[in-house]
Amino acid sequence: MTLNDLIRDAKEDLWDWALDNPHMIESGNDDGQIHEIADSFVPVYTHDLLSLFIDDTSLAYETPEEYEYGNAGNSVASMAQVIVYEKLVEALNEEWFELGEAYRKYDDYRYECEEKGTEPMTFREWYEEGNY
Repeated sequence: MTLNDLIRDAKEDLWDWALDNPHMIESGNDDGQIHEIADSFVPVYTHDLLSLFIDDTSLAYETPEEYEYGNAGNSVASMAQVIVYEKLVEALNEEWFELGEAYRKYDDYRYECEEKGTEPMTFREWYEEGNY
């Protein structure tokens, strides 16, 4: 598994959660879900974790922001976990913005339905029909 695979799968989890909780997108509050998802995708086994660095050697040159505060621990594996976590959070925050864009388009669709007097699809139905 590569970091790009982890990011792709984490984004899918974020979309799945957001489609079930569109009110959170509307409020602009991810309710900590970005951090929960990122945390759940950081490999716990050292072999799996370090294999990400073999696949993408640029990760070896990253300095985790959390490390300077002592939160990463003292081992290379702990630092690697923080680097992967931060990459996941960064990607999920970008995807959260994308979700907001999708929801704004969905909101336009709901307004059109209201004008026509028709019942709108749910956000999930609208999305799964390929409207975004």
